Amino acid sequence: MKNNCFNYSLKNRQYGSIFNCIVKGYFAKKGFYGLRFGENSCDMCGSNGSNYLLSAQKIQIMAILPATLSDVPALLTLVNSAFRGDAARQGWTHEADLLHGELRTDEPSLSDLLQQPGGTVLKYCSDTGHLEGCVYLQLKTNELYLGMLTVMPALQGAGIGKLLLAAAEAHAQQLGCTKIRMRVLSTRYELLAWYERHGYQLTGETEPYAFDHKFGVPTQPLEFVILQKTMNDEV
Repeated sequence: MKNNCFNYSLKNRQYGSIFNCIVKGYFAKKGFYGLRFGENSCDMCGSNGSNYLLSAQKIQIMAILPATLSDVPALLTLVNSAFRGDAARQGWTHEADLLHGELRTDEPSLSDLLQQPGGTVLKYCSDTGHLEGCVYLQLKTNELYLGMLTVMPALQGAGIGKLLLAAAEAHAQQLGCTKIRMRVLSTRYELLAWYERHGYQLTGETEPYAFDHKFGVPTQPLEFVILQKTMNDEV
């Protein structure tokens, strides 16, 4: 049973110990809603808390849900703090040294993403409802584009990014996508290595960086490299 779950322990959380279990296919079947965890065991797979580095003493709900327009202000604060400015430097990966400025996006841009046909933003919230991570997904024929994977800087390294990536891959499976594609700035070496460890491969394609300077003034020539991961039959 242990191998049927995608297990992470989130450490250094203000509310104490929690364990998270994603049962394969559960995201796709339930639309990302209501994963529940009972005392020292997972309600979905029955795994005992002893299988985890940390265990939960009460029911916890891990919420990875589709964002709505009402989430735009919180998403804006989260994304800008994780990509730009001094706040971003609290995390292990950011663009603050590559692009000067405080904005990665703005409210009109985020609102537009949420209203794109085939587009969705998945949000990760704490048990108190505080927004701590998000990822943008866009269906393009039989492929899923993944962008703006974001985790609150102070919580980076706690496993939230892995959970969001797993949710994105489950979403791709649900939509019948054959692959996930993304673009990453070529000089973000640590982030590229992270994606490669999770099965994403460089395609050899590049794209120029061409964004309005209100979203950051490059400190050096920048370009994107393209990564992709082929989906199989398992989440």
